[in-house]
Amino acid sequence: MASATIIDTMQQMKATLETLEPIVMEIRQSLRGKSDKKRTELILEDVIPEPLATKHDLKKFDDRLHENTAFARDVLFALSTVGGDSIGQSARTMMKKVACAGVWSQYSRVGKNGKDAFINLNLNKIIYRACKRIHVGANEKDYIHVIGEALRHFPSQKGGCRWKEVAKKRKRNNTLSSDDDQDEEVMCF
Repeated sequence: MASATIIDTMQQMKATLETLEPIVMEIRQSLRGKSDKKRTELILEDVIPEPLATKHDLKKFDDRLHENTAFARDVLFALSTVGGDSIGQSARTMMKKVACAGVWSQYSRVGKNGKDAFINLNLNKIIYRACKRIHVGANEKDYIHVIGEALRHFPSQKGGCRWKEVAKKRKRNNTLSSDDDQDEEVMCF
């Protein structure tokens, strides 16, 4: 007799849970929809108008991420829209949108050779979460490797501390071509 009442009670609980499950799913979807509607109008240039040009600006930006969680969520959402074919391409693009190569050349992943540690920045967590949103299968090990490689190569990119202008190309008869006379404007991304 006792087992029959237990089984009846369990069946009633199961039926109740089955009726509540669609309601909970509907509530979750409506909550997601409200937060996404607010953020669909947000673009990266609203959060980060231009790449940060100095290490001091990056530190101020990072402090703001730490102090203002709403701003950090906006940055996370905006960086998630950047995208890329791989986690490496996404992370590099996000980093270029946040700061110039000259700023990133002053950082290493863990702070070796007198550089500051990127892993100590709040921005590190946000870029990781944004990459995770874009590339669902990516893990932290892949991300750590990608960030290390990106920071290692930023000094040799345009605007980095090891960037060198390449000599103008010459034609075979050692005269400058007409299109080489025009200087390119250096953009910080």
